[in-house]
Amino acid sequence: MNIRIIILSLTLLIAATPAAYSQKGLDIEPFFEENTPHNPDASVNVVSITGNKLKEHDLSIYRSVSVTGDEALAQRVERAVTRDGTKAESREVSLKRGRLYFGFYSLPPVDNDNRHTGENRYIFYLNSTLDGGRKITLIYLQGKAEPWQIRRMIKK
Repeated sequence: MNIRIIILSLTLLIAATPAAYSQKGLDIEPFFEENTPHNPDASVNVVSITGNKLKEHDLSIYRSVSVTGDEALAQRVERAVTRDGTKAESREVSLKRGRLYFGFYSLPPVDNDNRHTGENRYIFYLNSTLDGGRKITLIYLQGKAEPWQIRRMIKK
């Protein structure tokens, strides 16, 4: 086998590893998969960004999912966020009509197989359907960024 192919394959594997471990152990993990089961009439948009685009924000991973038109999936996401929120070191939440409307959670830093990377982890959740909108948004962020940096970025 060509040595260049081996080196390229190993480089790609190493680069993909942090993203693969990013949400491990979190209930929100399955919702970032492209094949998340949903209502055929629903709109589900999954975005995953890693690499140089994030470095200016002190992040290594950005993952988001937005759901429009699938109340059952939206409620499953809400329950998963709520469960993961119990593991947070700090949280800001807002409820409307007894449901989670907004959540910003700072999770304990990443610990992949006892390899502490020192990267912070954040979950941001917004359910605009409770405010007359049509979608829910879930964002997972990981990196060296501090909570104030994440809040400023999300407000833009």
